[in-house]
Amino acid sequence: MRKFGGAATEDFEHLKPGSMDYFDEMLKKPKAEAPAPEVKPGDLPEGYYDKVPMETRMSRSGTEPSHPGFRWEVIDPITGKVMRKDIMTRSGASKTQDNLDNKYGGYKYRVRMVKATELTEKEQQFLN
Repeated sequence: MRKFGGAATEDFEHLKPGSMDYFDEMLKKPKAEAPAPEVKPGDLPEGYYDKVPMETRMSRSGTEPSHPGFRWEVIDPITGKVMRKDIMTRSGASKTQDNLDNKYGGYKYRVRMVKATELTEKEQQFLN
């Protein structure tokens, strides 16, 4: 089995590697399931934004979460692979996304919010 661009080409032997048809077929291939479900702003608990002050949500500290009970992940949307996880702030996740995009050489990665698996003591006190 040959490899091209990190993907196995056994399903695409009839296509010339590097051609647009090859990449179109790669994009049609089913994506891997992401391990953690994404949390959309509408999925947050009732009254969450009333409970969490604006200063906390806009925090850039990186040591305390900007959204208690939630973390940020940077994923590759084509493969579903989680590139970085458990990032505490949205701004930290955006910076990580920018760095990965720059390394890749184009816009590729995406940031998503997921429910935290481990809460800090402050988060537990805050959310109770």
